[in-house]
Amino acid sequence: MDIMENRWMRPLGSLLIILLIRRVQFGIAQGLIIYTPRNSLLRPASIPIQIALGAVAFPHVQHVVVEPISIHYRCLLGGTVVLQTILSISISCMIRLDDTDACALAQTPTLKGKLRALTSLMNNQRCIGTPYEIKWIPPFDESRPGYIPSRAEALRSVATQIVTGYLSRQVLVSFLWDILPLGLFWCLYIASWLNSLYMAGDLIALISGDPVEAHPPAFGSIRYMRTIRGFWGKYWHQSNSFPFQGASNYICKELLGLRSLVQRYTNILCVFAISGVFHVLTDRAERIPYEQSRAMRFFCAQAVGIMVEDGVQELWRRWHGYRRDAGDDVKKAIPTWAKLVGYIWTWTFLSITAEWFFEPHTAMFLQKHGTPFGIVKKALSILGADTSVYFLETGDWMRDWHHWKLGRA
Repeated sequence: MDIMENRWMRPLGSLLIILLIRRVQFGIAQGLIIYTPRNSLLRPASIPIQIALGAVAFPHVQHVVVEPISIHYRCLLGGTVVLQTILSISISCMIRLDDTDACALAQTPTLKGKLRALTSLMNNQRCIGTPYEIKWIPPFDESRPGYIPSRAEALRSVATQIVTGYLSRQVLVSFLWDILPLGLFWCLYIASWLNSLYMAGDLIALISGDPVEAHPPAFGSIRYMRTIRGFWGKYWHQSNSFPFQGASNYICKELLGLRSLVQRYTNILCVFAISGVFHVLTDRAERIPYEQSRAMRFFCAQAVGIMVEDGVQELWRRWHGYRRDAGDDVKKAIPTWAKLVGYIWTWTFLSITAEWFFEPHTAMFLQKHGTPFGIVKKALSILGADTSVYFLETGDWMRDWHHWKLGRA
């Protein structure tokens, strides 16, 4: 009993430190919002303090995630620590809310009410139901805009998606690991995994009595995947959009004073660069050295891809005489072959660039776990089928290939 207690004391202590620092960071940001004007010098002066607090919390991620918890959850906890630092800086120093905004958010304009409202906003990653709600929230039903399901329907849908997501990942791991391109495999796997995590949170919240409308889907429809812009802007989750976009707008508009088309594309590049820095640090939480992380290369490449496809689409519009503000009828008239070309372009681009990002992750995964061990393999083992030769050969081939790739980089 004493051994078990000692084993979990350090992780619990580290988790407590992370939560305490989160509260301090939020408290500093909230104090600046309530008590200082937007342009107060105290706000930028707080940035080194916020970064220092994040730096104190970050190493404790290694002590919280211990066996039997998968080490890959360190990237989630590390991301939480990094995100709370970026959010605290962004909301107070770049988006620059003030006491008037806090009063508008609060149900009662008391200090307690304002603190509660700001805490709710900072914990509400997509700012749903607030004036700062992000631009795109996937609807519950694409065919019925504004539709809100009943609690029973929402619970049933969320539980079904969690189960089907798990099964789909097992099929990916057991049968498609050595067939699909590495980048495509991980894009599909991570999308399903993240969606299941969001769904698990929604399930707990809905059971606890949260309103259904506060928990729309995290991921959008696959029909948006025919452009890179659509993939990142409407299909992928937007949980980091509020602080990242706020920081990017401040840098491009206020610091650099950019306008028009230059501002538009610099803003896109800046958002992806911030996301790249964020993921470099989450890679570090997973014990991937900074020099081996490919996150910056991957995310900045997405901005370049968007610029390329925007240029091609502009040429298409001019060739066919469409206006940029063409209505839905023109958009619906896009031929099927053009949509197919869009899907092929998007997934080819993502497969190539995502391979850069996931190479070090795959090498770490193979080093720790060997070949992916899915539920299908377990079932075949129970039935007495000899799967060892196939899986070991696949694992050796993948391990050798990735060692060669990493050695060449």
